[in-house]
Amino acid sequence: MRASEAELRRTPGPGGLLAALMLLPASVCAQLYHWVDERGVPHYSDRPPPGGAERIEAISRPAVREARVASVIDGDTVVLDDQRRLRLIGIDAPEMPYRGRPGEPGAEAARAHLASLVEGSELHLQPGDTARDDYDRLLGYLRDDSGRDLGAEMLRAGWAVVSLHEDNAGHADAYFAAEDEARKAGRGLWAEPALQPLPAIEAGAHRNSYRQLEGRVVAARAGRVSAELRLEGELRLHVAEAARERFSGARLRALEGETVRVRGVIRQRDGHPLIHLRHPAQMDQL
Repeated sequence: MRASEAELRRTPGPGGLLAALMLLPASVCAQLYHWVDERGVPHYSDRPPPGGAERIEAISRPAVREARVASVIDGDTVVLDDQRRLRLIGIDAPEMPYRGRPGEPGAEAARAHLASLVEGSELHLQPGDTARDDYDRLLGYLRDDSGRDLGAEMLRAGWAVVSLHEDNAGHADAYFAAEDEARKAGRGLWAEPALQPLPAIEAGAHRNSYRQLEGRVVAARAGRVSAELRLEGELRLHVAEAARERFSGARLRALEGETVRVRGVIRQRDGHPLIHLRHPAQMDQL
């Protein structure tokens, strides 16, 4: 789960417009929206962000197709029988050992659980709104012949956490619900010491890792375009424009002085630890 900033963004490269046009809902003449966020990162989606975006006429998306898995790399990545690598959208599992770097806790168990889900199943691949990530892996959802979403099953078993990106956010509510079920039951990764809640003042010591943090909100700002909470120890919780419509501004402002528990990858901005809030389910009021 030590994803790089580039991997977390997963925004289209030079061919992103064509890929995005090709991957809208099937058999429909749809609209595609294009905008650039405050970091200069381009986005393509069939839903416009708050404040609007450039509208582009779109064409239809390829149908869901059958897929066979040749091998399982880890809890969120497989190799298809045509040797292409497929990264499951919306989840993040622990990293396996790689080039001398030790594996993360739970990595072997996560890989084994995904292998058990794909073994002997007729699988169906639904491409994502963005076709590939920055590592040229396919991005998509896998379902088995009973219709189960394998990403949601990994979350429900506790062997992955939600990894939400605006270009592939269609399953966000269901995925957070599955994660919440596992977290409250203490399944899988949620029983590991690394995912037990820590004081927000310790955030700076865990940069680039996924953690649960608890602390009092000392300042809350919620504008039309973006919002931000500041917790004890200078931890910032930032809601970007693309995710702003999911959050109630009044609710965010009412959290000032309250204690919250937040989940996410800890980054750093302007010398302060930072977690990007992309969905209200990342945070609980205590």
